[in-house]
Amino acid sequence: MEKQLLAHTPLFRNATTIKRLRKGFSTDQKFIIDDQYLVRAFSSEQSSNRQAEFHTLAKLAP
Repeated sequence: MEKQLLAHTPLFRNATTIKRLRKGFSTDQKFIIDDQYLVRAFSSEQSSNRQAEFHTLAKLAP
């Protein structure tokens, strides 16, 4: 999945630095791009769960 992500994501292609972050308890792949962006990637099987999580967090935001 990492190679596909790097090849097909403009943010990755244009980055000057990409650091893999291996901290945390989730199974997500995490990357720090140009010391500015945190990108989390997960498998497509988790898509519906992540979508529900996103909508729940959006409702809680001020």
